[in-house]
Amino acid sequence: EDFQPYFEVAPKVARKVQSGEFDRGILCCGTGMGMAIVANKFKGIYAAVVEGSYAAKMAKVINNANVLTMGGWKLAPQEAIDMLDRWLNASFTEGFPEDRQKFLSDAFGKLKEIEEENFR
Repeated sequence: EDFQPYFEVAPKVARKVQSGEFDRGILCCGTGMGMAIVANKFKGIYAAVVEGSYAAKMAKVINNANVLTMGGWKLAPQEAIDMLDRWLNASFTEGFPEDRQKFLSDAFGKLKEIEEENFR
Protein backbone atom coordinates (compact mmCIF):
# COMPACT_ATOMS: atom_id res chain seq x y z
CA GLU A 1 0.00 0.00 0.00
CA ASP A 2 1.05 3.54 -0.71
CA PHE A 3 -0.15 5.20 2.50
CA GLN A 4 -0.72 8.95 2.43
CA PRO A 5 -2.00 10.69 5.56
CA TYR A 6 -5.29 12.57 5.40
CA PHE A 7 -3.59 15.89 6.19
CA GLU A 8 -1.54 15.56 2.99
CA VAL A 9 -4.32 14.31 0.70
CA ALA A 10 -7.19 16.62 1.68
CA PRO A 11 -5.32 19.86 0.83
CA LYS A 12 -4.64 18.60 -2.70
CA VAL A 13 -8.34 18.07 -3.38
CA ALA A 14 -9.42 21.22 -1.52
CA ARG A 15 -7.07 23.38 -3.60
CA LYS A 16 -8.39 21.89 -6.87
CA VAL A 17 -11.97 22.70 -5.86
CA GLN A 18 -10.99 26.08 -4.42
CA SER A 19 -9.26 27.10 -7.66
CA GLY A 20 -12.23 26.03 -9.78
CA GLU A 21 -10.28 23.29 -11.54
CA PHE A 22 -12.92 20.88 -10.19
CA ASP A 23 -16.51 21.65 -9.17
CA ARG A 24 -16.54 19.01 -6.43
CA GLY A 25 -14.15 16.77 -4.54
CA ILE A 26 -14.40 13.33 -2.99
CA LEU A 27 -12.24 12.22 -0.07
CA CYS A 28 -12.09 8.95 1.79
CA CYS A 29 -10.13 7.90 4.87
CA GLY A 30 -10.89 5.62 7.80
CA THR A 31 -13.88 7.63 9.07
CA GLY A 32 -13.95 10.59 6.68
CA MET A 33 -13.69 12.97 9.62
CA GLY A 34 -10.03 13.90 9.36
CA MET A 35 -10.43 14.63 5.66
CA ALA A 36 -13.42 16.90 6.35
CA ILE A 37 -11.63 18.77 9.13
CA VAL A 38 -8.65 19.49 6.90
CA ALA A 39 -10.69 20.32 3.78
CA ASN A 40 -12.85 22.78 5.74
CA LYS A 41 -9.72 24.77 6.60
CA PHE A 42 -9.79 26.07 3.01
CA LYS A 43 -11.90 29.08 2.10
CA GLY A 44 -14.78 28.14 -0.18
CA ILE A 45 -14.70 24.48 0.75
CA TYR A 46 -17.84 23.02 2.29
CA ALA A 47 -16.94 19.44 3.16
CA ALA A 48 -19.50 17.07 4.66
CA VAL A 49 -18.90 13.69 6.27
CA VAL A 50 -21.64 11.29 5.23
CA GLU A 51 -22.44 7.72 6.21
CA GLY A 52 -25.50 7.05 4.05
CA SER A 53 -27.04 7.91 0.70
CA TYR A 54 -29.77 10.16 2.14
CA ALA A 55 -27.22 12.26 4.03
CA ALA A 56 -25.04 12.39 0.91
CA LYS A 57 -27.88 13.82 -1.16
CA MET A 58 -28.89 16.28 1.56
CA ALA A 59 -25.28 17.46 1.97
CA LYS A 60 -25.68 18.99 -1.50
CA VAL A 61 -29.40 19.85 -1.44
CA ILE A 62 -29.42 21.60 1.96
CA ASN A 63 -25.80 22.60 2.63
CA ASN A 64 -24.39 22.94 -0.90
CA ALA A 65 -21.41 20.78 0.07
CA ASN A 66 -18.74 20.83 -2.61
CA VAL A 67 -16.59 18.12 -1.01
CA LEU A 68 -17.90 14.78 0.18
CA THR A 69 -15.94 12.75 2.70
CA MET A 70 -16.64 9.21 3.81
CA GLY A 71 -15.08 6.46 5.85
CA GLY A 72 -13.70 3.40 4.18
CA TRP A 73 -13.55 1.35 7.38
CA LYS A 74 -17.32 1.05 7.61
CA LEU A 75 -18.72 1.28 4.08
CA ALA A 76 -19.27 -1.53 1.64
CA PRO A 77 -18.28 -0.61 -1.93
CA GLN A 78 -21.89 -0.51 -3.18
CA GLU A 79 -22.89 1.80 -0.30
CA ALA A 80 -20.14 4.22 -1.29
CA ILE A 81 -21.21 4.09 -4.93
CA ASP A 82 -24.84 4.81 -3.97
CA MET A 83 -23.76 7.73 -1.78
CA LEU A 84 -21.63 9.22 -4.53
CA ASP A 85 -24.40 8.79 -7.08
CA ARG A 86 -26.94 10.57 -4.87
CA TRP A 87 -24.54 13.44 -4.11
CA LEU A 88 -23.26 13.90 -7.65
CA ASN A 89 -26.80 13.96 -9.07
CA ALA A 90 -28.21 16.37 -6.49
CA SER A 91 -28.41 20.12 -6.81
CA PHE A 92 -28.63 22.84 -4.19
CA THR A 93 -32.22 23.45 -2.96
CA GLU A 94 -33.78 20.89 -5.34
CA GLY A 95 -37.21 19.64 -4.41
CA PHE A 96 -37.98 22.36 -1.89
CA PRO A 97 -40.76 24.94 -2.23
CA GLU A 98 -39.71 28.46 -3.18
CA ASP A 99 -39.77 29.84 0.37
CA ARG A 100 -37.51 27.03 1.62
CA GLN A 101 -35.18 27.51 -1.35
CA LYS A 102 -34.88 31.19 -0.43
CA PHE A 103 -34.13 30.26 3.19
CA LEU A 104 -31.41 27.80 2.13
CA SER A 105 -29.87 30.29 -0.30
CA ASP A 106 -29.90 33.01 2.36
CA ALA A 107 -28.38 30.60 4.89
CA PHE A 108 -25.59 29.76 2.45
CA GLY A 109 -24.99 33.50 2.01
CA LYS A 110 -24.67 33.84 5.79
CA LEU A 111 -22.19 30.98 5.79
CA LYS A 112 -20.10 32.89 3.26
CA GLU A 113 -20.25 36.00 5.48
CA ILE A 114 -18.98 33.97 8.44
CA GLU A 115 -16.25 32.60 6.20
CA GLU A 116 -15.20 36.13 5.16
CA GLU A 117 -14.95 37.17 8.81
CA ASN A 118 -12.85 34.20 9.84
CA PHE A 119 -10.69 33.31 6.82
CA ARG A 120 -8.14 36.06 6.36
